[in-house]
Amino acid sequence: MKYKKLRYNIIVFGLVAIIGCCVAFPLITGGSKNDINQGAIEEPSIIEPEIPDEPSEPIDPDLDIPDDSDEEEGEDFEYYKAIDLIDYSLNMLYNGKGFSSTIRQTCTNTANAMGATITVPQESSGTIKRSGNISLQEEYLWSDYTGLGSDQCKNYYSFYYIDKDNNKFVEGKSEDYDRTNKTYNSSAVSSTSMTYTEGMNKWLVMYGDSFPIKTTKSDTIYSDKIEGDYRVIKVIYAVNKLSKNVKEFYGTTGQLNNINYTSLEIVYKINIKNGRMKSISRAEKLTGTGEASGFKTPVTTMAVTTQTFTSWDKEQEIKIPGQN
Repeated sequence: MKYKKLRYNIIVFGLVAIIGCCVAFPLITGGSKNDINQGAIEEPSIIEPEIPDEPSEPIDPDLDIPDDSDEEEGEDFEYYKAIDLIDYSLNMLYNGKGFSSTIRQTCTNTANAMGATITVPQESSGTIKRSGNISLQEEYLWSDYTGLGSDQCKNYYSFYYIDKDNNKFVEGKSEDYDRTNKTYNSSAVSSTSMTYTEGMNKWLVMYGDSFPIKTTKSDTIYSDKIEGDYRVIKVIYAVNKLSKNVKEFYGTTGQLNNINYTSLEIVYKINIKNGRMKSISRAEKLTGTGEASGFKTPVTTMAVTTQTFTSWDKEQEIKIPGQN
């Protein structure tokens, strides 16, 4: 009986560890070191998710979404080199007047402890907007997991506001939110202000601020084809060549150790008539170790994140959430 009880406790601690190590990626998501993290292990054993062309969740019907394929034709981007076209389209996004986009992420975290396995799915959806050097990332995070330790899965609204020109970074969150209607109680939002440098040193990567991944000859373009008015370019990145910030990004919450960023694949969908980016979909794999009550548990995490652009080279109205 003593052995069985000890074994059960180890399993429980191990399974709780995985819960504590996941609550969507800070990618765009994030949180304090006390309430958020994500998982990952050395030999991924779960099936790699298929990268969708569009978010699996309907886009807000109130959004004014132009049909970029109807724009007047200019330069034909069908024959650009893939790397050049990706650079051109990203440059338009980050050096133009601004953009708006929707974002959707699905994440699967798997841990094993003494022969027991637990899988925790997590999801988030929201928007990323940019206007000049001001950006705002807003997300609604949740998990429908109801098993052991489910009370530790954090469900909340979060945002990251950046005003680079005025050296300002504001992060905030609220647990009083409606994920279905994408609303939150503005009076319940708690926020923290800091300098731009302090914010970026804390989170390392913010996709509203800049695109941190550079496509080079070290990476593998394994598919490049025309689909209607779009070129769909699929790239497998050499993870050893990625920037330090990209590789360390998922350890910013402090709950996951021994992180090994094992793979990154990105699908770019670009309009061949005007060079505008329609969507960017990332599939990522991580391995690492979570810890609870002194027990270390190997964790595997896989995530698919799709950002779909709804406005290009246009100024956006951006306000700090929770403030009048």
